[in-house]
Amino acid sequence: MALAHLDRVALKPELFYVAAMLHDVGLREPLPDRCFTVAGADAARATAPEGTAAADIKQVERAIFEHVAIRKPKALLSRYLQAGSLLDVAGPGISKLGREFTREVCKNRAGFPEECRTAWRAESRRFPDGRAAYARCPGGLLIATRFNPLPH
Repeated sequence: MALAHLDRVALKPELFYVAAMLHDVGLREPLPDRCFTVAGADAARATAPEGTAAADIKQVERAIFEHVAIRKPKALLSRYLQAGSLLDVAGPGISKLGREFTREVCKNRAGFPEECRTAWRAESRRFPDGRAAYARCPGGLLIATRFNPLPH
């Protein structure tokens, strides 16, 4: 959300929050024979309050699916979920944020890079045709976690 704010892009904060909270839930609770992004999208749909606009649910689902796309997503929610996820994992864009802000949001990152690599490898083995396996090779995501300038 901070990156969108810096770019002066208006996102619905509640949609970004839901997408951010659920985008990797499938890494912890995998679905048999399904990519981890499906679990996050399913959780978004299942937990949407009654009366939530179908278009809002679709935006969140799309953002969760697209946050691991190799190319920059066109949909703004997807684009900024991806940017935030990449910043968290590998650090690109960190120079846009102030040191105090970064220090504050990074208070509880102990062990995150290793936990991320472990979960990503497990997902890649579990579902070799999934998005994690695809992003792992071309993007060097696991290597990038080792060089992330954010506190570990």
